[in-house]
Amino acid sequence: MSMKIWYHPLDISSQMAVLALFECGADFQACSIEEAGEKERTAFLKRWPTGQLPVLLDDNWDDQIFGSSVIAEYLHVYGGFPSELLPDDQEEAREVRSLTRFVATGLAWPMSLIWKEQLSLPSWVEPGELEWKLAARRREESLPILEARLAGRSGWLAGNTFSLADCQAAPALLCYEAAQELNPYPRLREYLDRCWQRPAFQQMLRLVGERFLRYGNFLSPSLKHRLRQAKVI
Repeated sequence: MSMKIWYHPLDISSQMAVLALFECGADFQACSIEEAGEKERTAFLKRWPTGQLPVLLDDNWDDQIFGSSVIAEYLHVYGGFPSELLPDDQEEAREVRSLTRFVATGLAWPMSLIWKEQLSLPSWVEPGELEWKLAARRREESLPILEARLAGRSGWLAGNTFSLADCQAAPALLCYEAAQELNPYPRLREYLDRCWQRPAFQQMLRLVGERFLRYGNFLSPSLKHRLRQAKVI
């Protein structure tokens, strides 16, 4: 097995990268930074001194690829795994990249701050007051924008094909569901329901599901019920 992804099970960016791997049907080894032994962790940090996650190690190219969206594009363009995550049409691909970035900065990053604080997850830098205010503003603005975008749509963010943007949105919105912040957004809830039907999404959840269970007090009752129904926890 030539590819190994290092991830944190409750990190939204890590979940996005793992979801992309499953969507591409890639053969990979998943290494949780929490569960790694000291020897394995030391070897990883020797190769990737920053320790920032997620990072994909590909022995075929003797390379390490950092960042969730970069990993997803790498799989599509260089990894030899055919997928529809990134359209061949350049204009459509630009739209997918733009949406991916919008969701990353407008939804995933703000929720990551809350998630890390509530669950006492490791953080490289403690956010300051201005950062918290910016995160709150981003959430307040971004959720209505995505809700409006989904008007009249029964597919995905960029069209009828599950793309990089959806790989980014699905884990982020799962955290908003856990925090019961999707109640005012029926289209986003329906969209997340569609994500739940994808085998790759359920595979990603099974990989991190045990970790979710450890923090059951932070999950809404409806989400815990859904995780149990899907046999994730």
